[in-house]
Amino acid sequence: MTCIAPDKFIELLEAGRLDHPDPDVAQHLAECGDCRDAWAAIGAADEVLPSLRPLRRKVQFRALPAIAAALLLTVLGSFLWVGGGDRRPGQASAPTLQDSQKELQALIEQLKSDDATARERAEKSITDLITRIGKDGFRWLREQRQRATHPEVKARLASVLQRLLEPKVLWTQTLEGSSFAALAPSVDERLCVFSSQKSFTAVETATGKTLWRAPGDYRARSFITPEAVFVSVPKGPGVGIQALRPLSGEKLWFHGIADLWNPAPKEPFSYYHDADFALSGRWLYAGSRPGSLICLDAATGERRWATPGGARETALACPTILGGSVFAARWNQALMTFDAETGKLRWEVKTPGIGFLAPVAMGDRIFVVTHDLGMGKPDEQHGECLAYSAARGDVLWKTDLAAFGKGGMALLRVGSTLVVQANTHLLGLSPESGALLWSIPNKRMGYSTLARDERGRVYAGGDDGALLVADASSGKRLLRFDPNTLPQAEGAPKVRYGEDRLPDLGNCGSPGVLGRNVFFMTESGLAVALRIPEFLGEDQ
Repeated sequence: MTCIAPDKFIELLEAGRLDHPDPDVAQHLAECGDCRDAWAAIGAADEVLPSLRPLRRKVQFRALPAIAAALLLTVLGSFLWVGGGDRRPGQASAPTLQDSQKELQALIEQLKSDDATARERAEKSITDLITRIGKDGFRWLREQRQRATHPEVKARLASVLQRLLEPKVLWTQTLEGSSFAALAPSVDERLCVFSSQKSFTAVETATGKTLWRAPGDYRARSFITPEAVFVSVPKGPGVGIQALRPLSGEKLWFHGIADLWNPAPKEPFSYYHDADFALSGRWLYAGSRPGSLICLDAATGERRWATPGGARETALACPTILGGSVFAARWNQALMTFDAETGKLRWEVKTPGIGFLAPVAMGDRIFVVTHDLGMGKPDEQHGECLAYSAARGDVLWKTDLAAFGKGGMALLRVGSTLVVQANTHLLGLSPESGALLWSIPNKRMGYSTLARDERGRVYAGGDDGALLVADASSGKRLLRFDPNTLPQAEGAPKVRYGEDRLPDLGNCGSPGVLGRNVFFMTESGLAVALRIPEFLGEDQ
């Protein structure tokens, strides 16, 4: 069948059949990456509508069919831009390889022409047509290149194949930068929010155009929902959490947390908030520097409860929700589990060296990483990856990371692989046993986060300044993108490291991923949006 039209998406959504498509639709989704990405994205369309209404106002989707249909067409067009190929609504359906082979063969013959303009035109037409056909076309063209005997044809087809494997820069923008590895931006189809040295900057996802700015910090987190962007107010006695309207940055509510410091600090700079957020239904959870787990009503900012805190060194990091439990790391001390309804502590297990990172949940297990268990002694520095029983906190296995530096800097589940960013390498571990499956060199000296896409790929920033993309199941490196090679890098601010490294954009911040698009910021402040090629990995 041909690609699914926007009207068909609306019909299926209104009929409640997005989760149970007809067999022919299901078969097409299995074969077409563009429609599969759009299908997954449009499933959230009923959550997009509330973003156009005040918080807590509940209007049924089906009560406004005309408005809903118009909005869905707009949203679907945006989703196809974000997650699919270059096709726009209204363009022709993707051609098949079978229907296009004669045209392709004729274009390949034109590559032998004595007319340079004709050869260039044929090469461009081949590139465009293969892009529309998809992976079958790419594989066919690769075979044609291998069989080609004419030198010009072989060179031109190699050039086309290489071009099809290159990421496309969607936009760049120069922001304030970060004095350390930049946090991953939070992103949805409308906006992308970056944390830089002194502010949050929200830009349009499609264009990079600035929407609004708010006071922030290079370690302060943001979290996007259809209704609001939740951000930290990171410094001073006015420390807290606030909700902003996504497109305007207008404040919806503010919740102060200075009362959690007990006793109150003498110096204003001792008030600091940088823990990430987790959302479950109407409840927003966050850790804090004084060690409290906070639960707020996401719509109003009203505090439901906060667990007892302590001294500054007992900071509670980013929470993870599994079932009715909230898991969080007490920095360098313990893994803790709380009842999501009441905040009551369920269990706590001592975990020296545990990082300021969100635990990873997979099935009935919770995974964390530790670092610097040598207590600063260079010859003893190492860390571990540990698996715990989510129900009781029993240690199920631990894997020593001593061969890869002083410990774990990031952790993420990608499919059936547990991916760890250690100091010197990106690692794939078995979640069942902790066995090392693969490793890829990628240096990271500070805490960071990883990202994944629906195709089982993992994205990681590196201290060498490059973005790394790898297949999480096999450990094959698919892409290394260095933003220093961009024309926009020439006029961007640079970081100076000393005599051993020329001034450049600095390290690559943690990435955020939406469909086939990836967003990150360099240490110097160059924000970059890339579209990952549809054929990434096909050359391997």
